[in-house]
Amino acid sequence: MSDFTSIRGKCLTDNVKYTDDDFPAQNSSVYYNRIDPDIVWKRPPEICDNPRFIADGASRFDLFQGKLGNCWFVAAAAVLATKPDLFEKVVPADQHFDGDKYAGIFRFNFWRYGAWSEVIIDDRLPTKDGKLIFAHNRNTPDEFWGALVEKAYAKIHGSYQALISGFANEALVDFTAGIAETASLHKLEHPYKFFRTMKRAFRRGSLLTSLIESTDSETYEAKRSNGLVVGHVYSITGLLQLKDRRGVKLLRLRNPWGRREWNGAWSDTSDEWSALDDSKKKELGLTLEDDGEFWMPFSAWVDNFNTLEMCHLNTDLVHGGKGKHTWDVACYHGEWVKGVNAGGCGAPPDEAAFFTNPQYFVRLEAEADNGDGDDMCALVVSLMQKYARAKRTRRKVDSGTDVAIGFNIYKVQGEMNMDDANNLRVESEKLQKYHLTYNYEYLREISQRFELHPGTYCVIPATFYPDKEAEFMLRIAADAPMQFKDEGEDTKPIDGPPKKKTRRFDILFKKHSGEEEAVDAKELAAILNAGIVRGNDSAISKETCRALIENVVGSKRAILDYADCKRVWKRVKELQNVFTEYDYNDSGDMNVKELRAAFESVGYTLGTRELKRIVKKYCAKRNHLNLDDFVYCVTKVASTQGKARCRHLSDNSLALRLPTFITCILFDQPSSATYPIWNS
Repeated sequence: MSDFTSIRGKCLTDNVKYTDDDFPAQNSSVYYNRIDPDIVWKRPPEICDNPRFIADGASRFDLFQGKLGNCWFVAAAAVLATKPDLFEKVVPADQHFDGDKYAGIFRFNFWRYGAWSEVIIDDRLPTKDGKLIFAHNRNTPDEFWGALVEKAYAKIHGSYQALISGFANEALVDFTAGIAETASLHKLEHPYKFFRTMKRAFRRGSLLTSLIESTDSETYEAKRSNGLVVGHVYSITGLLQLKDRRGVKLLRLRNPWGRREWNGAWSDTSDEWSALDDSKKKELGLTLEDDGEFWMPFSAWVDNFNTLEMCHLNTDLVHGGKGKHTWDVACYHGEWVKGVNAGGCGAPPDEAAFFTNPQYFVRLEAEADNGDGDDMCALVVSLMQKYARAKRTRRKVDSGTDVAIGFNIYKVQGEMNMDDANNLRVESEKLQKYHLTYNYEYLREISQRFELHPGTYCVIPATFYPDKEAEFMLRIAADAPMQFKDEGEDTKPIDGPPKKKTRRFDILFKKHSGEEEAVDAKELAAILNAGIVRGNDSAISKETCRALIENVVGSKRAILDYADCKRVWKRVKELQNVFTEYDYNDSGDMNVKELRAAFESVGYTLGTRELKRIVKKYCAKRNHLNLDDFVYCVTKVASTQGKARCRHLSDNSLALRLPTFITCILFDQPSSATYPIWNS
């Protein structure tokens, strides 16, 4: 039974409406640096008589941008509504306002850095004068899926204000697990060839949006004489090349405001449509309403828009859609660590340090027939730094990242065994030919498309400045078959210094272990806090380190040698990843409501009595656990489980249930026996 099902069931049994303490109905959930006293939080039944979650199926016309500068999110949600399978993944349909099943609780799913996460909210929404002030359905005001999915998305970033200003691809990636690509329209060498690229992406099921940037002389979101709005993101909902002698190329776009359309050639009432019969107009979805959707020529689009954003879907995501092809995608999680692999961009005087950055390899293979008459492979590389937007709420600033990121791609010289990536060479003359160096940007995600010949390539992600620490996710997508591999611990750097790289753990262990080459609880805490703890994470305490040491070597020895210390290091990193997954707003705290699920994810099922014991012991005052609390609890429960599995003690049989042991000795005196929480 999921948390959503159990919470809803309890609310129905108790005849109460759910209230979300993690995202309360108060000003701080809306704005992080100002106060609006006029906001009133209301549930949909308090806004209208017969609210509906989804009315007559989801449509791209359901969502209208409110008084929040998040057109990028609304445009992305409109595109999502055109893909029923993807939409239902994000917006589960088994939710409604029916009297006997309505409990004021709703759930949505977002893809967060490699895994799908369920986000639970209550349905209290910010209003003024009885009307929604953010996303809503203007045509069907009793439909609320749009307003609720916007609230859930605001929750994972800490506030509605954190959604102001962004790129549609950010939301599309979180909606689909797709891989993003951004293209500057004014830098296209062959614009009309690019139309073929767009059609190819559309055929593969990719989701498209486009942005008009404002100039120095234009006011943000001002309307131009041609009907377009500057500083605005539009959904691309259709592509067409007319089958006549002119072969006119057209795009269909939608303004997330639901009004204000292009009024030039091929607009709703233009003379160009007179050449088409009524059946063709109906097929193309041409309407004469000011609904925000319109057609325009490809050439006019290139002249008026600045950026195209495409979100490419991999094979696992498209089921029953119209796209016949999908993308082959590889995903890697990594981090830049100061003194180890944070080599920077290679600018003088740190040229050699660049090649200490993480390295990833991809081999592209030619398709038998890609339909284009050449053997070129499309490769999209996406580099994303984690938890960037949530930092806005935490820091109360409008900029969410302080690390500029980028990547280089190198062609590997000669043949390469993908299982032995030690002897690599860079063909330097290839770098300029393929334009493989990417600009460094202060963004959550950067991406670029390359048209490459089949062969083996090396991708090196980096921060602009050396020794900048950050976590990242690198994804590589190809529209042709590919093999991929990361460098592994023993891979030598390309063209770098001949010395072997030193791992972060080795440096810290050597620093703190001394001549004895062993560490006690105080020294273990220093190692873990210097090498693992980051951001808002709480420091690992000596008490927790004592529990970790006892778990590995028992209570008679209070020190760890190199091998045992490294096992503890790896396990704490694993527990930190679990903790981060359930710390939805990146606050450094995990709500106790997520504790049961977090324990299950590391292999332990807690009963209600045992869960209450832990909550009362550690969370009675604040309803949250920090990282140190979580590591300590898991370690103690693991040790307790080991004790419960003992069958003989002092020649007497022992047969007690695990819950009994957890309740009796979870916080009792340590034992001399060892009960590892991981396998060596």
